[in-house]
Amino acid sequence: MTDGYDEALQITKDRITEITDEFQGANDDILAQQEDMQSKLAGFGDLFVIDDETGDLSLVNLDAHIEALRAYDKALSQLQMRKLPDGFIDQVTALGVEEATKFAQALVNLPAEEFGSYMAAWQKQQDLAKGIADQFYKSQLDTLNKSFTAKLDAALASVPSTLSSIGQNSIQGMIDGMYSKSGALSTAAADIVRQAINAMRDEADIHSPSGKTRDLVGEPLAQGVGVGFDRALPDVLAQMRGAVTSEVGSLSAVATDRTNAHAAQYAPAATQSTYYHEYIETTPTINLKGDMAALARHMYPYIEVERKRRGDKMVKGGTTT
Repeated sequence: MTDGYDEALQITKDRITEITDEFQGANDDILAQQEDMQSKLAGFGDLFVIDDETGDLSLVNLDAHIEALRAYDKALSQLQMRKLPDGFIDQVTALGVEEATKFAQALVNLPAEEFGSYMAAWQKQQDLAKGIADQFYKSQLDTLNKSFTAKLDAALASVPSTLSSIGQNSIQGMIDGMYSKSGALSTAAADIVRQAINAMRDEADIHSPSGKTRDLVGEPLAQGVGVGFDRALPDVLAQMRGAVTSEVGSLSAVATDRTNAHAAQYAPAATQSTYYHEYIETTPTINLKGDMAALARHMYPYIEVERKRRGDKMVKGGTTT
C-alpha cells in the first residue's frame, strides 16, 4: 500500500516539477537580464587613464559616469512610457550606455505619428525575420515535434494502466495483509466481546440469576403485588360477604317458607313452634366469572345438599315449644 502511494505521489510531483521548472526558467531569464544590465552599467566608463608618452596613471572623474547613467535611466524610462512592440526594449538595452541613451532620446523626441510609423516598421521587420526563420527550420521542427508528441503520448498512455496496477496491487496487498492477521483479529474481537459481556455481568451483578434484577426488580414487584392485595382484599371480601349474605338470605326465606308448610302439614295444629337459627357461611372453592350475585346463585345447590343432610331446618339447634 505504501509503495503504491509513493509511486502515485512521485508521478504527481513530476508533473508539478515540469510546470515549476518552466516558470523558474522564465524567472531566471529575467534575473539574468537584470544582472547583465547591472554589470554593464557598473562597468561603464574607465576608472583611470594612462598617458602613452609618460606612462603616468590618472584617475577619471566618476561624476561624469554617474551623470551618464542618470541620462540612460531617464531616456529608457521615457521610452517605456511609449507604446512599444514586444521585444523592442530588449534591443535597446543590448546597446552600450551612451548608444542606448542617444537612441532612446532620439525616439522620445519623435512626433507621435513618426514614432508610430517607426515602431510599425520595426515590427514588420521582426515579423519578416520570424517568417523567414520559421520557414527555414520548419521541416526540422515538424520532425522534432512529431517525435516528441509520439513519445509523450506513449508515456502518458501508460499512466492510467500504471495507476490502475498500483491501485489493484495496493488493495490486494491490504487484503492479503488483513487475511494474514485474520487470526489475531478474530482473537482480539472475541476478547473485546468477552470483556464487554463480563463488564455488563459485573455491572448487573449477574450470577444466575441476576442479583440486581432480583433486588431492584423482582423483590419490589412481589412486594408491590402483596401491598396491592392487602389494600384491595378487605373491600373485595366485604363485597363478597354482602352478595353472599343477600343471596343466602333470599334462599333462607324460601327454605323457611317450605319448612313452615311442611311443619303445618305434619305437626299438631295447637303446637306453636319458635325457630331459632344461625346462618352458616361457607366458602366453596370455585372458579367463576361474573359478579358476587352469580357466586351466590352458584352456591345454592351446595346449600340445598347441606339442608337435606341436616333436615328441613337450615339451623343449628332445634325447635322450642
